[in-house]
Amino acid sequence: MKRAYILFSIGFILASILIISSTSSAQITDPIPEKIEKSKLLVGLKEVVQIPISGTGRVRVARLNLLAHAGDHSGRLFVNDMRGKLYVIINGKASVYMDVKKLVCPGFTDEPTQQGFSYFAFHPEFAQNGIFYTVHTEEKNDRIPDFAVTKTIVDKQGKIIESSHHNVIREWKASDPAANTFSGTFREILRIEQPYPDHNIGQLGFNPNAKPKGVDYGLLYIAVADGGSDGFPVSHTDPLNNGQDLTTPLGKILRIDPLSKNSANGKYGIPKDNPFVQDRNPKKLREIWAYGLRNPHRFSWDTGGEGKMLIADIGQAMIEEVNLGIKGANYGWGKREGTWIVEKNNENVLFALPKNDAEYGYTYPVAQYAHHKPANWSGNYAVAITGGYVYRGKAIPELVGQYVFADFANDGRFFIVPVDELVNGKQAKIKELRFFDSKREASFLEIIGSERSDVRFGVDEEGEIYLTTKSDGKVRKLVRSPESPHAQNLHSIQDIIGSNAKVEKLSGEFQFTEGPVWHPDGFLLFSDIPADTIYKWTTNGKISIFRRPAGNPNGNTFDKSGRLITAEQSRRLIRTEKSGQITILAKRYQGKRLNSPNDVVVKSNGNISFTDPPYGISKEKEELGFYGIYTLTPNGTLILLSKEMVRPNGIAFSPDENKLYVSDSKKLNIRVFDVKSDGTLTNSKVFAELPGPTDKGIPDGMKVDVKGNIYCSGSGGIWIFSPTGQLLGKIMMPEVVTNLAWGDQDYKRLYITARKGVYRIQLNIAGVRP
Repeated sequence: MKRAYILFSIGFILASILIISSTSSAQITDPIPEKIEKSKLLVGLKEVVQIPISGTGRVRVARLNLLAHAGDHSGRLFVNDMRGKLYVIINGKASVYMDVKKLVCPGFTDEPTQQGFSYFAFHPEFAQNGIFYTVHTEEKNDRIPDFAVTKTIVDKQGKIIESSHHNVIREWKASDPAANTFSGTFREILRIEQPYPDHNIGQLGFNPNAKPKGVDYGLLYIAVADGGSDGFPVSHTDPLNNGQDLTTPLGKILRIDPLSKNSANGKYGIPKDNPFVQDRNPKKLREIWAYGLRNPHRFSWDTGGEGKMLIADIGQAMIEEVNLGIKGANYGWGKREGTWIVEKNNENVLFALPKNDAEYGYTYPVAQYAHHKPANWSGNYAVAITGGYVYRGKAIPELVGQYVFADFANDGRFFIVPVDELVNGKQAKIKELRFFDSKREASFLEIIGSERSDVRFGVDEEGEIYLTTKSDGKVRKLVRSPESPHAQNLHSIQDIIGSNAKVEKLSGEFQFTEGPVWHPDGFLLFSDIPADTIYKWTTNGKISIFRRPAGNPNGNTFDKSGRLITAEQSRRLIRTEKSGQITILAKRYQGKRLNSPNDVVVKSNGNISFTDPPYGISKEKEELGFYGIYTLTPNGTLILLSKEMVRPNGIAFSPDENKLYVSDSKKLNIRVFDVKSDGTLTNSKVFAELPGPTDKGIPDGMKVDVKGNIYCSGSGGIWIFSPTGQLLGKIMMPEVVTNLAWGDQDYKRLYITARKGVYRIQLNIAGVRP
């Protein structure tokens, strides 16, 4: 919102004119002309509850602004009405948990529309200490703010005016955290003066990934907008230049310790690792964690993957932003909007970045979209981003790993972008998330019957995403659409394992079996590591020795020429030629002995990839100092792909070979890597967790079927995951499973080595052939 500004020196005005005139030819009025394409993902909506009417006159529905859980494993959900009430939802029914307006009166305000009881956040130990936090707006009433506006405030006519109101953060302590009606105490911890009616504190939140005693545990993040402006149309994009001013909390992300006392007012603490704590300028606020934001309406953390913090910043007239949360970052407002220079006196014009832009040190969005008014729309067309969450639930497997957000104004669309593609310095491609309503595809605005969505996001303890809407006062839940092509193609455990399928034991009394592989001539080979033997099992049930001694063999596979490739605990990778001769493929990396090659897989281009943990050798004999994942090219070059894993073990490619899965027997998980065109790996992340008693099994051998489902040994048997990481089910085994192999003519039989025994089970989906 623009304003006439007070006195500028003549020299500054002349300099500004010269700058503008020199860049006027580079004016940009349509920064992102490309349309956002629709994704293939379809989701449905399930109505959860209608919150009671709270207003009067024409606008009566509850002004819902957030849905959240308390992290207490109670299954309760909480939702706030900006007019003052906090509701608890239990089994689809809502009741009043507390009325903030009544408890903090007098002075509580909920008009205009950006004011009221806007946000709440539960302390990570709420179940024990009963503590949570709220933010609301109040009339000033001669109260002294902790952070006052020190600059001259002017209206659209250039007249000096008073500040608008205060934003107040309070700490509440429930006497009984399990109760469904609040009873307890509260105290004020922070009060911020607001120059204009809009652009208030947007959100409070705790990092859900922080662990007790960790540096981020129990620290409260506060998103504070830039203080607003003098109404529409805007006369100045950041009238008080708050975004770049480190002496004010406006236009910032703050980070405080609400349970400590070393702040100026003695009511909260300032973390010692905040970026400006050691700054020599005493006027810079030590509470600031990041700055240069216009209206950081929402932020959230991915609770999987790399745990990225994502900040949605509402733009001025041109660009809506998704930013990575980075300590000390300057996101550029009010010098930049998106990846462009903003014209402070004309919100409808942007300029390209200068050649020396890197000198300014701005952090730019990782995803952004532009404002495009429909040709047939008359009047004002509002566009404003609202941040959501990275989906980590189980109900919609095809949505896992997607950052879901939306436009809450007249645009009304929902968007998705893979969180792994949100990388600093790059622009991720946004796609539109589609909705299916009953028997047809429909937009969200059509579903709710409104020209403006006023949607906000929430999440429960299971990672399922909810929506709240001020347009109708309802809470809805994202659910799977039966029309989604992903829903139609995803397999259930019943699709994979037939009702009559049984685990069959083929043989037993070995020392430690491993490395099963189906020979092209129709028999099974498997290793017995301590017996120093590779055995052969034929379909008539006979077992014979294939090779002994065998270098303490572990994993086995075949290359594209049908030659046996074996990873040996004798610290080498070998190939058995058709003549029976042994060829050593690898035993050293950069002159140092490999640890203990464990499992192996061959890519269609001939590259042989294998894991190299330390099993079977003593610590004193290790030479490398790490446990790697390698690939050996057909020309004999050994390339280290990764050394980040603690105990890399089983290894398998996706059917299209674009992803590599590796199990970690120490971390009890599976990591997935994207495979680049040159065979190297990127975008490492945890694909699935396999917890459980380790004496019942650990993540070890792994295979993939032609549909992309992943089969991995784990506690109790074989864990089966969908391509999105959803656990579909388990094959329970009588012994600890070590490895797997597809076999028989149709490759639908899964052969299993399990400590002393060898087993098999008939499945309905074929496996990927070596």
